[in-house]
Amino acid sequence: MKSEWNLTYRMSIWFSGISARCAMRGERVIMAKSHMIAPPAGCTAALFFLDGQYVFSHDGDGAITSKFVSTAAVRQAFAGESIDSGWLPEGVIRWGAGSRGTWMVRWHEPGLYKVIIEGERPFRVALPSLLWFGQKTHYYIFAARAKTFSPKAELFRAPLPNVNSSGLI
Repeated sequence: MKSEWNLTYRMSIWFSGISARCAMRGERVIMAKSHMIAPPAGCTAALFFLDGQYVFSHDGDGAITSKFVSTAAVRQAFAGESIDSGWLPEGVIRWGAGSRGTWMVRWHEPGLYKVIIEGERPFRVALPSLLWFGQKTHYYIFAARAKTFSPKAELFRAPLPNVNSSGLI
């Protein structure tokens, strides 16, 4: 009981004097002195965006329930699907999904790499470290002097014939 009271008390302080906007209908909602966030008239639920925090409020059977929700929970609710990267290939150092689509960053250590040109025999060529970035159908590749990955590594144009000056493959 005491922990529930503390949570309610902290929430009432957090909400004190805040006004919010119903994302669905654009109606302005001013919190009453009771510090309760309620969905606007005509809505059974609302998601409030409060200075980097999200509050979900639901009116069920005459009882209004409000709770903080995480960014991940909001994203999953709107996406309607779970996010699972699956098994990542060796060298993948970062993977994500955003408003512009799914993306991935992969590091290739320096070494001999097999090059295949249509109509020719495959051959091996020495290449420096390479950083590959792909998002949706756009792919970029850059060279680096560093032998191991560092987020601060200086990047250069990859020494490959099918890469433009901005790294686009």
